[in-house]
Amino acid sequence: TSNRGVLSIIADTLSGYGAFGFYAPSINTRGQVAFEGLLPDFTTDGVFTGPDPKKNAVITSSDKLGGAPID
Repeated sequence: TSNRGVLSIIADTLSGYGAFGFYAPSINTRGQVAFEGLLPDFTTDGVFTGPDPKKNAVITSSDKLGGAPID
């Protein structure tokens, strides 16, 4: 991200991600970013909001939603 030309790294592969999705990250009016990330096991993916995949996970493919696994 950038604020007046100063770049900020939200997440990278050095902070616990294996790769990132093909979809562009989203940013809201408060400057919060959400993005698709793939964990280093290369089987778990999800939506994240920051550098720590455990603390910043919104939902991942290993979670359950309403008691059912997510496909």
